[in-house]
Amino acid sequence: MYENFTEEQLKDIPELYAQDGFGEEKTKVYLKVSLRDYIWLITEYNPQESMFFGFACLGDPEMAELGYISKIELEEILTEYPVEVEKVDITLKEAKTKWIN
Repeated sequence: MYENFTEEQLKDIPELYAQDGFGEEKTKVYLKVSLRDYIWLITEYNPQESMFFGFACLGDPEMAELGYISKIELEEILTEYPVEVEKVDITLKEAKTKWIN
C-alpha cells in the first residue's frame, strides 16, 4: 500500500487548466489510480492546493465525471486500501475506452 504519491509520479502532471478545452482526444492522462472498480484518471495537478483534476469513475460508468479530486483525500484511501497507482501516457478518450467503458 502507498502512503503518499511520489515526486516521480507527480513530476510531469501539468498545472490545473493547462489542458482546458483540449477535448478527450487531446487531453493526456498522467496517473491511473485504481481500487477494484474505482478509477481516477489524473490529468492535471495543483501542488499549492493539493488538488488534482481528472476523470473519476466510482463503480458506475454512467455516473463517472470530470472534476476536482483532493490529493489529501486520495492519499488517505491509499494508506488504507490496496490501491494501484500507475504512471501512464494515454489520452483521456483512450483511457476511458480501456478502463471505464
